[in-house]
Order: sequence, then C-alpha cells, then structure tokens
Amino acid sequence: MSESIAKHERFNYEEGLPVIIRQIWADVEMGENLMNHWHKDLELAFTFYGHSSHYINGECVIANPGRLIVTNSEFIHSIIPDKNLEEEHLIATLVIIIKYDFLIQVFPEYEELYFANTKEKACPEIVEIMNDLFYYNEGNPDNVERALYIKGKIMELLYFMKREGIVKRNRVDYINMQKNIERMRGVISFIENHYTETITQAMIAEKFYFSPVYFSRYFKKCTGMTFTDYLTFYRVEQAKKDLLYTKKNISEIAMDHGFSDERRFIISFKKFYTLTPLKYRKTHV
Repeated sequence: MSESIAKHERFNYEEGLPVIIRQIWADVEMGENLMNHWHKDLELAFTFYGHSSHYINGECVIANPGRLIVTNSEFIHSIIPDKNLEEEHLIATLVIIIKYDFLIQVFPEYEELYFANTKEKACPEIVEIMNDLFYYNEGNPDNVERALYIKGKIMELLYFMKREGIVKRNRVDYINMQKNIERMRGVISFIENHYTETITQAMIAEKFYFSPVYFSRYFKKCTGMTFTDYLTFYRVEQAKKDLLYTKKNISEIAMDHGFSDERRFIISFKKFYTLTPLKYRKTHV
C-alpha cells in the first residue's frame, strides 16, 4: 500500500470565487491544523490580535498585530502560537487562500516570482482591505454582489502586495532549497504514516539522506520543534481524537498511538495541554 502525501492540502472553493476567507478565533494552544502542510495555492495570514511564529521553508517569521504573512505556493509551513503571553487568550487572524489558477491569470510570470515577508507592518491600504474582508466575508454565498465585491478586494490586495515586495526567484538557490524541502516533505509524510511505530531521529536522517547533525538542526529550523517533540506532539494530537470521539481507556489509546505505556502518554499529554488525558476528556466531552 502506498503512503499518503501527508498534509498536501486541496481546497474546495465556492462557485465563482477564486478565494477562501477564514476568520480564525482560536485559543493559543496548539493543534494539528497548525502543523506542517503545503499546497499549490497562495496563503495569506493577517494578524489582528495575538502573536505567533510562522515557519516557512525553514524561515521563522514572527506574526504581530498588523502584519501580513505570505506563504508562497508549495512552501512547507507551520504555526506555533506564543504561549508566554498570559494576557492574550485568543489569536484573531484572517486567513485568505487564493487559487493558483487565478494567480497565474493575474501574474503570468507568477512561477518566477514569490512574495517576500520583509514588512513587519502592512501598509494602511492592506490593513483597510483586511478589515473589509473580515466582516464582509459573511453572507449568502449565492449573492452575486458579494462575490464581485470580494473579487475586487482581492485584486486590490494583490496590487498592494506586489507593490510591497515581490521577488524574482534565483533559480539555482530555489532548486537547491526545493531539494531539501522535498526531503522534509518526505520526513513529515513518513512520520504521519508511521507514528505508531518506533521511530528515531537517527533512523529518519539515514532514510532521507541527511547527516545526523544537519538533520537535527534543519528539522528544528523548518518546524520550530525538535524531532522528538514534533513526533511526540503528533502522537498526542492523534490520541486526542480518540479521547474525544471514542470510549477507549487511556492505556489502550496510549498503545494505539505509539506510546510505550500509559505513564509516558500522560506525561507527554500534560506537556502540551497541561491537563491529564482523563481530565481533558472530561472537560471537552
């Protein structure tokens, strides 16, 4: 049986709209949806409140209020919210996904370009567009005027984004970077297909032709987490689904998701969610 290409997302768009707009009001606790993924379409994230670290193709970009972060096509990325800001319980972000085919129509040279994340604050025009889209996105999807308004705003947004910073790809650097990113995609896919088994960092480094020292450093650079923490967190996230949606006991869930025993599962779960698995289940079910 062939392995899945994990987290290579494909989106379902409304008819007539080349864009998906998501209002994100989320606790700063991590979740599987924030882990590494990639897609052909362009992803924009504008932060209204809160702080987080975006790991994009090995670069860490800090999201602060008023900043627009762009994830270019096929760039592998993940998000780690800042848990040290005790006064902030929510991150309010507008996420916009723009269809690849639409981008090619707007920018015929799009394959040779990428949007840079050099601006720590978006220009006033972009901020205004984001505010408009945050509230206007709600409504009847069959409303023609709504669709026209959103498309018009997206065209405006792309204009100001291009003015803010668009970069020609250096083909040699890009090809070398993509080779490493392709291997990282393989690593992430392998973890998601084999997380219930015994996996070691040394084994993965050898399998994907990284030197052990380089792999350790590069994995953390790409994900913001050590290999061990990433694997443990992925196991916790998968186990969490069983906590919420099945009646399996804690020991059974632990063994089903790659933990050596119940105690190790409890310790790992508390590391990421502060509660024991049993308390989490009672709180959320």
